[in-house]
Amino acid sequence: MRASHVFFIIFVAILTGCEESYDPQIELDEKMVVFSDIAPDRPISLGLTKSILSTEHPHAIRDAVVTFSSPSTRVTMDLVDVDPDDPNAPSYMSPAAPLVPGELLTLDIQHDVLPDVSASTTIPPVICLDEHSLVLIDLETLPSGKSYYTYRASYNVSTDIDRDVRGLQLIAFARKGQKTVSSVGDTILISHQEQLRVPTSALRYSDEYEKDFAQGVIISAENVRALDGKLELEFTLMTRDWKDVLVSIGLELRSLSDEYYHYHRQLSRALSSGRMDNVYQVPVTDESNVKSGYGSFAAYNYCQDEISVR
Repeated sequence: MRASHVFFIIFVAILTGCEESYDPQIELDEKMVVFSDIAPDRPISLGLTKSILSTEHPHAIRDAVVTFSSPSTRVTMDLVDVDPDDPNAPSYMSPAAPLVPGELLTLDIQHDVLPDVSASTTIPPVICLDEHSLVLIDLETLPSGKSYYTYRASYNVSTDIDRDVRGLQLIAFARKGQKTVSSVGDTILISHQEQLRVPTSALRYSDEYEKDFAQGVIISAENVRALDGKLELEFTLMTRDWKDVLVSIGLELRSLSDEYYHYHRQLSRALSSGRMDNVYQVPVTDESNVKSGYGSFAAYNYCQDEISVR
């Protein structure tokens, strides 16, 4: 088993083992940089800024016309009222759409000064878990009252993976709920979902897994088949007090389009290498599917499964 080291947000990476050098003195053509991951029945959000040098501060573009299209939908995305200096905040959003696997989705962005950009991606089919089991492998309780529960989860998935699925992403989450009694005597369960921390060092995974820059781990469809569909993930749940709290631990299994798999993988590798600082820096790979611009417009599908632990 080999430790993987991949962490947070940046732009691009190693391609077939060759690096392209980055010269901060180069003349940079200003183009729009897009970042958008979309899925059925989830709000569509899009981050938009312009390409910058590593010494510059990214600034959101807020005067573009952003159009999202599917075979059954065409919407002009709404500008979001967020801090334009926050590079991680989405610039544009639109409501969730009932997207269908196999549908071609397109994005068109027009701007008065910067070159217009376009991109396309296809919604992959859903892949769900055949089995899901949990084992508590470590518990640490601190004097502050915080406790850290480390679990190993084992999953089985079908190896008969559709050719439109380039890989899978495993994202662990916890759902914590507390029962309360309303003024009319009804019992109400108030719950919230939170992402679980996958350790960023000393990962006990095989070489097939890579830590995603944003959440969870990514594995290629080829490696899923090589592992006969038997997958494992370790993560940590933190709690301060178990009293009167109902907890379930779950997994979101994402099936990834080609664009999603390659772009996330290259971002993750670039960040782990320390060669780039953020998603808006000059790109050094051609993994982007955005024409006349940079970044990614990528689709995924998802299925969730949960196990109650308390």
